[in-house]
Amino acid sequence: MENIILKSEEKLPRSEIVNFLTDMAQKIDSGVVKLIKGEESVELSIPELLTLEIKVEERIKPNKPRKMQLEIELEWVEGEKEESIRLA
Repeated sequence: MENIILKSEEKLPRSEIVNFLTDMAQKIDSGVVKLIKGEESVELSIPELLTLEIKVEERIKPNKPRKMQLEIELEWVEGEKEESIRLA
């Protein structure tokens, strides 16, 4: 089951997106990200070990300009143990 906690989509100038992503990177590095949209907000505790997924899609429809999409996704499982192999 999927539960969308907060969602946003808006057109912004590239420079504003760069500023947002730079701020987001600093928050991720600190381990806490708080997102606010109107009356809604969510605070995320970001673990050290994450899965990073990068995806580029193109959508081509007849008689329409090509539409490009770049997705950057971070994923983790809350409470997941960050264990690595060791020798006994």
